[in-house]
Amino acid sequence: PVFMNFDWFRRYYNEMIKKSGKRVALFIIPKKTREFLSHISLKIEQLIKIEAIKVEAVQAILDGDDWILHKFKENLRVNLYKSTELKFNEKSELLKAIQKNDISEEESKIIKSLLEKLSKREVITLLPFLKKRPSSAISNDQEEQKYSTLELIEDLRADIQKYSEVLNKFFPDQFKFSNVKLSLLWRGGKSNSYVSKQIYKFKKNNEFRIKDDNLLLLEKRIGERFGDKASESFNIIQKYKNSEISLNLLIEFLKIELGKISGDIELTYKQLGILLKDSEEYFYTIRKRIKNPRNQWYNPNYKFDIETLQEFKNILKILFKKSSNTSIGFINNYEALNADLKEYLYEQITIKNQHYFKLIDTVEKAYWFGFLVADGSIDHKRRTVRFELSSKDRDRVEQFALAVGLDLGRVKDRKRFYYNSKGKLTSIELSYVQFGSKRMVEELEEGGITGSHDVEGDVPDFVLKAVTSAKQSGIKGSLSDSSEGKIAAAFLLGFFDGDGHYGGGMSAEIYCSKKGFLIQIKQIFGITNLIRKAKKEIVDEATGEIIRRNSWRLALGPKLFEDILLSYGNSMKRKRPQRYDGSPNFKDNQIN
Repeated sequence: PVFMNFDWFRRYYNEMIKKSGKRVALFIIPKKTREFLSHISLKIEQLIKIEAIKVEAVQAILDGDDWILHKFKENLRVNLYKSTELKFNEKSELLKAIQKNDISEEESKIIKSLLEKLSKREVITLLPFLKKRPSSAISNDQEEQKYSTLELIEDLRADIQKYSEVLNKFFPDQFKFSNVKLSLLWRGGKSNSYVSKQIYKFKKNNEFRIKDDNLLLLEKRIGERFGDKASESFNIIQKYKNSEISLNLLIEFLKIELGKISGDIELTYKQLGILLKDSEEYFYTIRKRIKNPRNQWYNPNYKFDIETLQEFKNILKILFKKSSNTSIGFINNYEALNADLKEYLYEQITIKNQHYFKLIDTVEKAYWFGFLVADGSIDHKRRTVRFELSSKDRDRVEQFALAVGLDLGRVKDRKRFYYNSKGKLTSIELSYVQFGSKRMVEELEEGGITGSHDVEGDVPDFVLKAVTSAKQSGIKGSLSDSSEGKIAAAFLLGFFDGDGHYGGGMSAEIYCSKKGFLIQIKQIFGITNLIRKAKKEIVDEATGEIIRRNSWRLALGPKLFEDILLSYGNSMKRKRPQRYDGSPNFKDNQIN
């Protein structure tokens, strides 16, 4: 490296000076300076290697290698739109230059000149196939071609902070101009205290007013800086001219408005965490984990998992709509350049009771199975189970975690944002647990859970068998009078806690988006009430994502409601009448 061998150079220099009979110079560089020079040296080496990649790429393409040329064209068509270094006409020119099978000398020059403009990241995105061919320049620097986690975080932060009008809705006090910033704009950079002085004059004399010439100058500066976005600022100034607002309000309103439209206010890591993960510490913690060797979780190669990246994409689409394309492009790049990403965060972590649902032989298991049918989901491809409820019912998520053998630290909270039918940004507080278990996913699928909690399958076989067995045993009273009947009743209780409504007294209804599922419940449990249309569909107006589907409802009736309450005492408290409070009379005995 250029500066890494400084000690060797210093000794060599001093030796040569001595040989020539000259006086040895005191040639010392402080430690911090040497560290800085080493850092610069490393960056220079990286740039040299990237240039080597570009040269090799161009040469491979122009040498007429059919495989390389084919891959180059293929990647250009897919990825060229992501380039931020090339202008639209340059992209068109590059595509046009490679259309022919035989590339002319003139077209070779065009390709070469355009590729030289690309950044490190874009070279890798457009030419990833070069990794598959022998190359000393590339194979020796494989890690340098990766898009690091820190780079992604910085790119997301830099892009998102451009959209100050949206950010101002979340952080109204942080995203506004300071007195200094407004002063510098107003006085063309010649004063940073002008605004403070005007406020001081107004405090001493509430008759004080800013002169019209200075207001005109402010309008001019704002117009030059913000163009079409300046209209609201002009309205604020006009209100001051008309004596509709005081000088203090003029300054305060302008600071807020200019903060909205400027894009100058830097987005902090805490704010980025609040936006994308509803956690101030999220990105701050990750950066410390990557950068600080003394951190107990130190991992310089830390990577996001695919599920987390998808969550980022979803929230970006909701908050920033079409403006999110650049940030989503960064995430897509990160996924493409890091082939070793985990599917989900806890991919390698197992649960203690992964065969919990293999045999539904207790009312507790039946209850949780019913709850999962209502509000759980499984991902067959990723082998994951997810259970998510409103945060007001967080205790249910915790109880489920304990039942299947998960640490309570795995229960997480998040905020889901969406735009309602009136275009208003709305949020829901949610608590969830997610874990990977191939065995549990397989056993849940065998039991009848096929995917999301929208209930796409039939009522599980064990429920029908339990009811049939209870009837065959000759018991004509309550389902809770037999062990088999309790199993079926507990399943229905779990489903009710997930997708049911308690109306007070002994009034209870269950809801489902699939009418066929309720028809089966009605037949199995002998319910005489009619199935009626219920909740209206809720759709995110920004993304078209269905937040809640149209659904049907079925009233259980007082007798059946009492049966399911008696089957299992540890159900959701807010959906139980007080006299069925889960006292010690409710025992969840295993069936032998």
